[in-house]
Amino acid sequence: MVTLADFAGADAANLNGETPVVQFVTTDTFAVPIDTTGDTIDDNTDTATGTPASWIEVGEVNTWDGPGGSATMYETTHLGSTAKEKMVGLPDEGQITLGLNWDLDADSGQQAAMTARNGRTEKNFRLTFSDSSTATFAGYVLGMSSSGSVDDKVSGSITIEITGAVTWSSI
Repeated sequence: MVTLADFAGADAANLNGETPVVQFVTTDTFAVPIDTTGDTIDDNTDTATGTPASWIEVGEVNTWDGPGGSATMYETTHLGSTAKEKMVGLPDEGQITLGLNWDLDADSGQQAAMTARNGRTEKNFRLTFSDSSTATFAGYVLGMSSSGSVDDKVSGSITIEITGAVTWSSI
């Protein structure tokens, strides 16, 4: 993900400040999934930038569940139908829940998640797997909880509601 800045032209606001997932990376170029068809964008000044997003690692994660989700099915049957007819709605990527060893006092990632929850702030997230493939998405931290018992570690969870699409990639 990169944050775009310093584009010029009448429609530069459609790019400046956006943080899209990069695609089709080459040695000195990349594409972003923003439709600028018909827009007036001028980067002839060579000042336009794409600054890589910074990530704060949430430490002590030991399980995850998600992303997952589904789409709604709409019935479109009418009097001329010979069987039920349906149409699929927009995908809803659902939620992801991270299970972790609770360390809110020392872990900056857990602290950032709590700050995002308290501020009700949309954040960008990246789940990185052991083979370096990733799932990148935007979402809201809906909840954080802890649990434990006598003579045991304190466990916790972070639940994130995904908004928009999940971008899957392999590196």
